[in-house]
Amino acid sequence: MKSTQIASQLWARLWQDYSHRVQYARIYQQMLQQAGGAIANDHIAFRSLRLSVSGMETRGWGDAETRRWGDKETRETTNSQFPIPDSQTTNNQQPTTNNKLGIPYIANLAEALGYEVAGEYNFAEQHVYARHYRHPEQDRFDLPKLFISELLVDSLPAAITQLIKQTVSDGSFYELDNLNQAIAAASTTKELETIVTQLQGVFTRPWQPPRRSVVEAVNAVSQYGAWVLLHGYAVNHFTAYVNRQNTPLYPDIESTARGLAELGIPMKTRIEGNRGSGLRQTATHAVTEMVLVQDDTSGKLVRIPWTYAYYEIAERNLVEIAPGQQELFEGFLRPQAQNLFELTRN
Repeated sequence: MKSTQIASQLWARLWQDYSHRVQYARIYQQMLQQAGGAIANDHIAFRSLRLSVSGMETRGWGDAETRRWGDKETRETTNSQFPIPDSQTTNNQQPTTNNKLGIPYIANLAEALGYEVAGEYNFAEQHVYARHYRHPEQDRFDLPKLFISELLVDSLPAAITQLIKQTVSDGSFYELDNLNQAIAAASTTKELETIVTQLQGVFTRPWQPPRRSVVEAVNAVSQYGAWVLLHGYAVNHFTAYVNRQNTPLYPDIESTARGLAELGIPMKTRIEGNRGSGLRQTATHAVTEMVLVQDDTSGKLVRIPWTYAYYEIAERNLVEIAPGQQELFEGFLRPQAQNLFELTRN
């Protein structure tokens, strides 16, 4: 029960951060509210890097009030409204010999909150692997699915792999292996809120802003990789769930996409998935932000425009699993997800 409470609060906070940055999500919310409809999240997507890097720093679980956060300049280097811890030693900081930065990093958190692996997907063309996670009490507690992907860094050209490893080598990461114990030990509302606040810090960029030349070089090979170097573990997208919009004005994905387009939101030109297929998806274009990078000549931090996130729309339908037996499709379709990855191409 405590884990589901933490999950609900954590996703709500990430939604606040995300919708603050992605105005299309706020416009969708207003559109549904004006139509007397309801808003529900089908899934949240995160990106990461499949890397195991030795000697990186991790942070344990302690009293949030005693944790030393970065100075003003460090706080401003994240593209989120929430600060990340600085990379200097604190009482809660421990060395780690093999920090896995990809799916396992976020999966430790998801599994501690009760989520279970429900599917896996390979995207060879993009050098990406993904899993989706579902909570066994998803419907009871209104919890979204999680779609967590990772770039297979070692499958990229050696020079690009090295640039990525060098960039993330100064990162400071949370030690999530003992999260289960922290949740079990929490006995008050304040202690649960402290855990939520600390987990919120996971979904930022744990390393310093990358050099501009590195971003450009990585982007030429993998736009996914460049995105992660700039945004870290920030939410890649939230997803509106058409099935629960509960308004006759927007009964399906077509009417929803049309309504958003009529409000001036730039939309993907086609809907992924035919009528009646298990999963149909579309999305807004990705918003562009001014992100921080290090200037190669001066070493100073400068801002450049780069894509951040889009808002996805999903409609799920019944599929036949046996003769005369149907159930709601709860998974993902690889070709559709592959096309959606491209929405953050800069």
